[in-house]
Amino acid sequence: MSVRSYGAAASEHPLATHAIGEVVGDVIEQVGVEPDLALLFVTAAHVGVIEDMVGVVREVLRPDTLVGVTAVTVIGGGREMEDVPAVALWAGNPGRCEAVRFESITTDDGAVVTGMPHAAADG
Repeated sequence: MSVRSYGAAASEHPLATHAIGEVVGDVIEQVGVEPDLALLFVTAAHVGVIEDMVGVVREVLRPDTLVGVTAVTVIGGGREMEDVPAVALWAGNPGRCEAVRFESITTDDGAVVTGMPHAAADG
């Protein structure tokens, strides 16, 4: 097995247990375990079990930092999947990183993004 610095995988399997198993296994083959960063993207079909999926990634892949995202469209493994049950997992070793929670809220004046650290907003 040749280990790379970054890897990505995706699954359109409708069963969340199968989908998360596929992507975690594929990413481990590419980057090994304990990457600096992992990004998990899931579509609406899997939102109800995202906490379980995050738990699998934490326990099996063991990234230093893990970010979970829900989206209409996910991209991974050279594919774009929209409006279907899908999971994508990206992982890599960019060095130490820190997750920050952002939230987009729609208001009468447009979208407002909350959660950005002051240092990042100023810089």
